Amino acid sequence: ALAGCDSQPEPETVAPLVAVPNEVLADLVERVVCAEPIETRIDPGGAGDGVLPVLVVTLDEPTTIGDERLSIPAVATTIERPGPDDPWVWLDPTRFGEIARATAAALASSGRFDAELLDRCLARIDAEMESLDAELFEATQSLPDERRIIDVSAPGTIYFASRYEFLPDESDAAVEAGRIMSTDGLGGAESYDAMMRSNVEQIMRILGSD
Repeated sequence: ALAGCDSQPEPETVAPLVAVPNEVLADLVERVVCAEPIETRIDPGGAGDGVLPVLVVTLDEPTTIGDERLSIPAVATTIERPGPDDPWVWLDPTRFGEIARATAAALASSGRFDAELLDRCLARIDAEMESLDAELFEATQSLPDERRIIDVSAPGTIYFASRYEFLPDESDAAVEAGRIMSTDGLGGAESYDAMMRSNVEQIMRILGSD
């Protein structure tokens, strides 16, 4: 009985909190950690003080670890415009996979996540992005070249346009297509994949109509 009095309760396990700037990256982080418990919060300004443990996921700072905080670096891109630190690369599913790998590497380096599990989650994401990319490529190529146009001045559309061979244009249809595709939210979709399919379906109707 006395020994029982000396025993201490097990400390409560708190799931890491990942503060992300938008819904797309919240979906990405949850998929990167897959089966491990994690809490995501949409917070464009980063996590507030007094919230521990915290992994702050951003795309505009170098990777730093300290004070229970972690930043994910921007994913480098081979497209010169808008630039190497532009987070909108996710409008190309293959680059969504690149962000996932950068995120997994930073999370693994924090020592808070199982590296082998992260690798299995990444393999799943790679397969899903490969399938999505092929699906979107097949869908967009059904448009003739003169209708495969989009306004690339909207954030991120340059990546979508480059991947699926769209031509830059400033017609009303192209501007509307760019507005639909340029997004950092899921728009009520259950995942990034569903959002991309829905947005592509919308711009295909706009660009394919007479």
